[in-house]
Amino acid sequence: MSLKTSRKFAFPNVALGIASTLSGEHFAVAADQGMMVLYLNERGTALPCKEMCSSPALHKIAGPTIVLQKFSELASRLSYAADLSHHLQVAEGDIVTIPDVGTYRVLSPNSKFQHLAHIGAEVSLEVLPTDGVHDIRAFGGVGDYDNLKESPGKVAAKATDNFPAILAAAQAFEKHLKRGILAFADGGDYWASNMPRFRVSDFTLWIAKGTTIRTTTPTSFGTTIYAGQTGKTRNVKIMGGGSVRSYLPNLDTLMAWQPNTLVAAGSYVKTSANHAYWTRDGGITGTSEPTAIAGSERDGVVDWRDALNENGISVHGEQVEVVGMIVPEASNKGITCQSPPWSNIWFEGNIIGMTHHDGIELKGNQGVAGQEALFGQRGAIIKNVVEDAGRHGIHVQQPAAGTNKNRHVTVRDNTVLKNGYRHSGKRHTAFRINRCIEPVVVGNRVMDSSGNGFHFRKCDSIVGDVFVERCGVYGLHLQECDGFKFERITINGGSGKFAAIREMKARGFGSYGKVEVLGGNYTYAFEEIGRAGQVQASSISFDVGELGEIRGVGPKIAS
Repeated sequence: MSLKTSRKFAFPNVALGIASTLSGEHFAVAADQGMMVLYLNERGTALPCKEMCSSPALHKIAGPTIVLQKFSELASRLSYAADLSHHLQVAEGDIVTIPDVGTYRVLSPNSKFQHLAHIGAEVSLEVLPTDGVHDIRAFGGVGDYDNLKESPGKVAAKATDNFPAILAAAQAFEKHLKRGILAFADGGDYWASNMPRFRVSDFTLWIAKGTTIRTTTPTSFGTTIYAGQTGKTRNVKIMGGGSVRSYLPNLDTLMAWQPNTLVAAGSYVKTSANHAYWTRDGGITGTSEPTAIAGSERDGVVDWRDALNENGISVHGEQVEVVGMIVPEASNKGITCQSPPWSNIWFEGNIIGMTHHDGIELKGNQGVAGQEALFGQRGAIIKNVVEDAGRHGIHVQQPAAGTNKNRHVTVRDNTVLKNGYRHSGKRHTAFRINRCIEPVVVGNRVMDSSGNGFHFRKCDSIVGDVFVERCGVYGLHLQECDGFKFERITINGGSGKFAAIREMKARGFGSYGKVEVLGGNYTYAFEEIGRAGQVQASSISFDVGELGEIRGVGPKIAS
């Protein structure tokens, strides 16, 4: 249903309303007890409109009166009958004008209106959000970024800046004017100079296959997609099969930072610590190079921002899913949840390309002196592919403050194709599980890691299996773990300086299951240091290392 209204909407009587409107237009007339009744001018006859309204038909408002209707076609929102085309939704601070009735300011998104001509005459009205799928184009979004017309790592010269549109959408959801799904679904490439944070529950961000959201320079929050808020949001989903991309500078091609040197706007530099920084405005450098991590720093005139701090997707809160997404490159981590206490986090079927830091991360809290660290629980990382992570491929960790550990994390059927080769002189792990209780790590494959294939550190009651095709340090490193049960361990390649399997300070009961070390230029097939428990295996097949098969005490073969 659509309302047609004259410029003048409210009239003292029906006759004047009929005389002042055209056939097909609506008008309102004052009734008893401060109410107003809506009429339709039907060829000179006033037809009451109650039959067109679902319950409640009319709403009384204290002070100046106005007819408000809840139409069945717009079941999830309240609209102003007097000006339906312009005020379907309102937000805090909006000015609402009703012809011949008054002008109102929205004092809160949930109800308080104040008549500007009669200060103090407040009214209560619940403004309900609109459900459904909301296309970013309705907020002004345009997906017109073109790689052939833009320079990598630069502010776009020709593409539309979608930051205002995405910010408007985030605010509409946050203020409960919209709910449901925000969709990027037209196959466009949406560039933004900055990105907001979606602090809202019961929210889905749908990025369809073939559609991209990208940033090309550092953003305020250090992430391209930022959804959820610890302790305040739940039921957040990011899915659809599309791409989320930030720019990853190539350290080998960047100019070195120099003191007292003029640098152009939009320049990148590399410091002596082999870290990259970006300046929006340029200027003359100072005498000390920037060192800030995950922030900005001024050296003389130039304001530098960390250029290796942009995550692809960052999520927080409870009951969060990231499913089927593609992160072709990210200057920090691909997908991360690193603000506990998180719970019910689900990362499934994602593809992570080149990252400077970890491919996928679930992280607890460092904590502060005298206070226990926070931890996460019930996380799942399933069927993801990490193609080229700069550091760890998949990382579940709780930093070393206090005694709390992450709990009940499942890492299953993931593949790390390559990791740890972007940082010269440092080796990183394909699957690193640090300080977790009852982690289940099964069905995963390591194809090529610069460091360990699998590293379990200070974990309790591990259940898992191991498959490593090639690694640069240990195929499996168990460090200070209390209880473990592996079904099978298969290691095909290792390093000449390390053992294929290293067990350090194991406690409790441990079982390796069926162990096969089939190849590799390793020092020992198995190395044991400081065991304080009982460890066994169902069978062992070792390709003897350069210095021998076993160093220390090997597993006992179960009868």
